[in-house]
Amino acid sequence: MRQALTTTVFLALLLVVQTRAWATSEPLRCALTERQFSEQVDALAATPGNWRGIQSHQQRHFPPCADDGLFAQAHSELIVQTLAAGWGRLGDLSALAQEHPEFKRFVFRHVNARSSKADLQTVLTYATIRCPRGQAAFCSELRQLAAVALQTLQ
Repeated sequence: MRQALTTTVFLALLLVVQTRAWATSEPLRCALTERQFSEQVDALAATPGNWRGIQSHQQRHFPPCADDGLFAQAHSELIVQTLAAGWGRLGDLSALAQEHPEFKRFVFRHVNARSSKADLQTVLTYATIRCPRGQAAFCSELRQLAAVALQTLQ
């Protein structure tokens, strides 16, 4: 009985110490400067269909970097341009999105009106008439996102 009480007191003390450590720890800070970010996005854009590279970038920097303002704008352009120019690698994106749901949310959030109208139109067309076998649901989601973004641009 005494040993159980000692163990309980020890665990409670440990919980208090850990809670204080969590409460006083510094929040994660973005380590990317705007220049570094631009260089990374430019490098990713140079290889259409490089979904693994984009996923690695997203996982490494977002969070702790806020995906808004300049970052959100550049991500939207990168995602839609990569879809349009690298449509033949849609299976790679679909597999990564299935494996990493947060990456799918990241990609889908960036198929929006911040992107090029021409690239959005290409994505809409490809998702409608060039959808790879077995990707109908994925293409449908992309088609809907591209259509909404194009309507917003009207």
